[in-house]
Amino acid sequence: MYALKNKEEERIKIKGLSEDAIISNEININLLKELLVKDSNHPIQQFKWFKHLFQANMSIKEQLYTLSVTSSNRKILYDQSGVFIESIPYNLSKGKLLL
Repeated sequence: MYALKNKEEERIKIKGLSEDAIISNEININLLKELLVKDSNHPIQQFKWFKHLFQANMSIKEQLYTLSVTSSNRKILYDQSGVFIESIPYNLSKGKLLL
């Protein structure tokens, strides 16, 4: 996810979340800043389209999407007050994780 704010606009992109869902859930830069606090999250409802090619139809279902900082690809570092400061890549050597 990323956000950009300048004099002309505020633009937010979140993988897996449509622009309509971002607008309807009132996601803004201030809300994203709140997510930088350790263990914080923000649930979002969105409608997702599913194609059923063999049945020749489509369905729309409401899904819950939770915004949060995750550590699946990088190690997350927090300051003493629990606020995100940076992430660093995991290091592998011969298939083993080096900490």
